[in-house]
This record gives sequence, C-alpha cells and structure tokens, in this order.
Amino acid sequence: MAQFSLTNVQETDEAPSASRWDKDIPNGSYTAVLIESDRVPMNNGNGDRLSLKFEIVEGEFAERWIWDGLNLWHEKETVAARALTDLKRICRAVGVTEMSDSSDLHDKPLSITVQTTIDPQYGKQVSIKAYAPVGRAAPAPAQPAAIATPEPAPAAPGKKPWEQ
Repeated sequence: MAQFSLTNVQETDEAPSASRWDKDIPNGSYTAVLIESDRVPMNNGNGDRLSLKFEIVEGEFAERWIWDGLNLWHEKETVAARALTDLKRICRAVGVTEMSDSSDLHDKPLSITVQTTIDPQYGKQVSIKAYAPVGRAAPAPAQPAAIATPEPAPAAPGKKPWEQ
C-alpha cells in the first residue's frame, strides 16, 4: 500500500499532453541493449522460449522497450533451429563468441531493425526483424548475409560504448 496526502485537487478539462511515449516506434534501425532475458513456457504448450526485452538507447525513442522471443526449446526442430540462428545473430552483433547464460548478452549495444505489422487478431505488433553490430544497419531478413564481428572500439572516458 502507498500512503500519501493529496490536497487541493481541482478538476480540469485539459487533455493530457502528448509525450514521446504515445508515439509508435516507426520502422527502422535503432541502437539498443538487451536488458532482460528469461526462459518462459510458451502459451500454446509447444515448449519454452527465450523472452528478450530490449531498450532503445539513442534518439527520439531512447528508453523505449521492445520485446522479442526466441523459440529455442520448441518441439519442432525447424522452429528451434530458426530461433538458434537468431540467437547467433545477436551474439555476433554484440561480440559474444561463447556464452553460458543469456545474461552474457545484456547491456551490450547492437542495432535492431524494427517492423510494425497489423495482426487481425492482436492488432498492431512491433517486432524485431534483424540484428547487426552498432554502426551497421541490420540486413533485410530475407537476404542471407554474413555478419562480421568488428573489433570493439574503446569507449571515451566517461561515455557508454554506444556514445562514442
């Protein structure tokens, strides 16, 4: 429970002001970091997925979150293989060559390509379509392309790696 004292409240007819949080994130590439990851059961019972929460760290949409899910433990091998390919793309984009836990990918900048679609059942859906190292636009998902892992440049003192 939260206790507080609220006094001198007057009703107003003013509409709440629009903020950057009200704007849809347009299709495009954004610098982001993975801030949360967890293995969760899929709603349809076909296995588990790796739930990923990314935060955009630059530009007008900084501090906005975008979720993705990788069906790494799906009962169909082809679905799990596709998810593993995406996980490898994320690893290459952040410069991780070996990992033992998904948290090894946290707080490392990468470029994500975001696309909005309209689903007849669920409405507007924002999804991540590609991953790439920062400074390179992610390739279109339909184009198979090798993603080279660049040598990470040292960050300037007092700056985050993506603020170089």
